[in-house]
Amino acid sequence: MQIRCDLTDVFDHIRANFTVGNRWSKKSNACVEYILDLYQPTDFDSVDSFCTNLESGSCNNGSFGGDMIYTARILEKLADESWRNAIDTALEEYEDATGESPSFDPMTLESLVTFTCDWFAHSIASYVRSHNRAYVVTIAPNEAWRTDHAFLFESDADTFLEEQNESLSDEDKEQNAINEERI
Repeated sequence: MQIRCDLTDVFDHIRANFTVGNRWSKKSNACVEYILDLYQPTDFDSVDSFCTNLESGSCNNGSFGGDMIYTARILEKLADESWRNAIDTALEEYEDATGESPSFDPMTLESLVTFTCDWFAHSIASYVRSHNRAYVVTIAPNEAWRTDHAFLFESDADTFLEEQNESLSDEDKEQNAINEERI
C-alpha cells in the first residue's frame, strides 16, 4: 500500500481546518500560526514524532523557537491584538476543559503567553492524533492492476478521488457509473 501522507499535507490540513474557540466560527490564531511556522514538515520523520514534539515541549523552557524565553519577545506578542485574542481563547478553552481557571505562580504577563503556546501546541497534537486512522482509496481500472493510496485526513482522500475522477476518460466514467450501480 502506498502511504501518501507527508507532513506537508498535515501542516496544510491544520492551517485549513484547525479551529479554536467557538466551533461555529473559525478564528485565525496567531499562536497556532507561530507554532506551525517554527517547523518544516521535513523536521520530523512521522506524524507521531511531530505530535510528541508538541506534547513534550515547554515554551517557558525554550522548546518553541527559543525566542519566547526573552521577555522582550514575549512583550512583543502581548502588544499584538491577534496574540491577545489567542490568549483569551486559550484561557477560555482551558476553563471549558477543566472547569477551573489556570493558576500561575507567579502570575505574570509572560506566563500568559507561554501558557498559550503550550496550550495550543497540545491542542494541535490532540487534533492530529484524533485523526488516528487512514482513509484508503483503491484505484483498480482492471482486475489485474490495483493501487491503494492511504490518507491521514478524509478531506485529502476526497480531493484525491476528485482529481482521479477528473482525469478519467468518458468511457471510464461510464464504466464507473455502471460499477457504482451494481454495488
